Amino acid sequence: MRKWFTALLVFPLTLWSSDVAVETKLKKRQPHWLPNTLETYSNGVVKKIVFYDSDPDLHLDVPVKIVVYSPQGKMSYEGDLAFTKEQSQLHGASVWYGKRGKVIKLAFFSQGKIHGTVRTFYSNDQLKELLVYDMGIPHGRYAHYNEEGDLVAEGWYSHGKREGVFTTHFPDGTIASEIPYENGVPHGLARVRYPNGNEKWVKHFFRGVLHRDENLPAYTEFYPDYSYKKKEFFRFGRAHGAHESFHPNGQKKSLYTYVFGKLEGNQKVWNDAGDLIAQGVYRNGRPIGFHKQKYADGKTANIARYDKNGNLKEPIVEFDESGSKTAEYFLRNDKLHGTYREWFPNDQIKIDYTFVSGKQDGVQKEYNERGELILEFHMKNGKRHGLYQEKLANLNFDQGDYHGIQKRWYPNGQLQSEENYENGEKHGLCRAWYSNGNLAVEGHFVQGKEDGVHKLWGEEGTFIAESSYLNGEYHGRSSEWTDGSLKKKIHYQNGQIHGDEELFY
Repeated sequence: MRKWFTALLVFPLTLWSSDVAVETKLKKRQPHWLPNTLETYSNGVVKKIVFYDSDPDLHLDVPVKIVVYSPQGKMSYEGDLAFTKEQSQLHGASVWYGKRGKVIKLAFFSQGKIHGTVRTFYSNDQLKELLVYDMGIPHGRYAHYNEEGDLVAEGWYSHGKREGVFTTHFPDGTIASEIPYENGVPHGLARVRYPNGNEKWVKHFFRGVLHRDENLPAYTEFYPDYSYKKKEFFRFGRAHGAHESFHPNGQKKSLYTYVFGKLEGNQKVWNDAGDLIAQGVYRNGRPIGFHKQKYADGKTANIARYDKNGNLKEPIVEFDESGSKTAEYFLRNDKLHGTYREWFPNDQIKIDYTFVSGKQDGVQKEYNERGELILEFHMKNGKRHGLYQEKLANLNFDQGDYHGIQKRWYPNGQLQSEENYENGEKHGLCRAWYSNGNLAVEGHFVQGKEDGVHKLWGEEGTFIAESSYLNGEYHGRSSEWTDGSLKKKIHYQNGQIHGDEELFY
């Protein structure tokens, strides 16, 4: 009897692949190799086969090739194997095939690890991407091409990390971006350009974070005409100094000042006409005093008043462009806290919520433009809890899940549905009605699954069907009626048809 070595078979098929110096082509299948089917699809088609060859020194058959097929029987992968260190590993060429049989990926392995150049291809056989590996680790050139063969991006890896300048290119071949890397992180002057060649932004990195001398901005952004859009200063990754932005017409848009990552001093915002539309003072990153923002026409957009410690002294108030109040709320640690209200343009209350540390808690109310309450519900720690009432529904929740009787109505006042829930699942009698008041559906549930007889009626009250269930599956008789006459009868057992289907004429 021949021995097949399978105990230590290893197939890392999800790995990327590469060139190997030992073998650069797939082994040709030999007539004496023995195939062994490892997996099949549910339709009977073979999914995975391993071929074995006799090893005279070991006196057993060892795996030499693995082949994988699609559910349609087409080859999707082929990889060579080698027996080393008491186990069989991917070693040599590996090829992945697309739906039409074309090569979509080519790789090489050495003792189970990617080693060499991994290549992927478009459906037109054009090279898509390549990356060089050294024993499983990216080490060497990376390149990406479009379907026309034009270089889109390129760079280098060293021991698994990006090293040197990574560039991207526009379709005409000109450079779109240049990002320098050192030890895997951006380091140095990085540039991104517009198609016209002008710089879009320039960033200066130091070991992966924005940083530059205090007299020079670490981040600069430009409009296509090369006029300034933003200038921002950073020290070792933290905003430090002036952060300016500009309108397309050259007018200053905003000026924020930071000290080691925190806003400090007077912060200002202007419109494109040069009018001051917002300002406020910060100390150690917290707002203090009176803060105000305006619309372009000078009307107030919002106001806020803070004490010397940065706490709101009164609610923040927001206005629309006509001057009507639209919202009023408190913040604590930058989270909604306390009463939150919104108004319609006609000054009618729209929303009356309550928050605790950013989460809705307690009674929440909503109104229509006539001032009528249309929704009232309870929240607990950000989840629905308790009664949920709206004009067309009466719902109950427990910790965010439906619980108890849930009722909904049609706009004409007719009851639409009445369902029983327990811990978020239907449990008990559930019924639904048509808008004319006739019963549509009736049935019992047990922990979310149909149980017992379920019945269905037409809108005019005619009986249509009934089915028996057990634990969510058909079980027992299922019947259908047409114009009051029985037309079909089927018996089920545990979800499967049991017996003959009866038809009536």
